[in-house]
Amino acid sequence: MASGRAEPLSIESLLQKQKAEKEAAAKPKFLTKEQRAQLAIQKREQELREQREREERARRDREALEREAEELRQRERERERSSRYGHDGGGRNDDRYGRDGRDRE
Repeated sequence: MASGRAEPLSIESLLQKQKAEKEAAAKPKFLTKEQRAQLAIQKREQELREQREREERARRDREALEREAEELRQRERERERSSRYGHDGGGRNDDRYGRDGRDRE
């Protein structure tokens, strides 16, 4: 009858299991030379990956700022051009006194 059901673990067995896990984690783990080398390679690859990601983010941010600066320069040039030559876009040969062409003969 009891063979089909799992019995609950006792508190003592849980505490004993936790204590054994803590002791195992507290012991120093000695690595072979190959394992240390492999860990160093993995760590270096991770560092390089993170550095590339930082550089890529910096490049994208710099490009966005440069685009924004260029747009601002373009708008400023347009503003200067419109104020320098009048708001109506009048050209060099327009009469500055507002006369029409009938008087010029």
